[in-house]
Amino acid sequence: LLEQMTTHGISPTQESFNAVLEAWSHNRNSGGKVQAMLERLETRHAQGQDAVRPDKIAYLLAIRAWGNTQLARAPEKAQSILRRMQSMGLVAGQSDLTPCVVIYSAVIDAWSKSRRGEAPD
Repeated sequence: LLEQMTTHGISPTQESFNAVLEAWSHNRNSGGKVQAMLERLETRHAQGQDAVRPDKIAYLLAIRAWGNTQLARAPEKAQSILRRMQSMGLVAGQSDLTPCVVIYSAVIDAWSKSRRGEAPD
């Protein structure tokens, strides 16, 4: 859908990216696909396309997608997104990306769904 928008001369917005991320995040084992879309969003922003700057919702949806993924490494992937948000909030000065309780809860949920005993404290 995002490609079709571009083909027809319509630039995807943050809202259209988030709508696609949300739809995919509900599917089982979509963590890799949602993370790839988030990285695409980050790349577009890095290239100066400010209309598609990743927001907290985009990162939350990627974390939730990993929580719905049954791969052994899924909780680590969710936690790596959390770490990236923490880094961007502190180092890059993007305080609007500082993780909130909802983000932390989504990472905790990803770990709990994995049923692995080595979840970090």
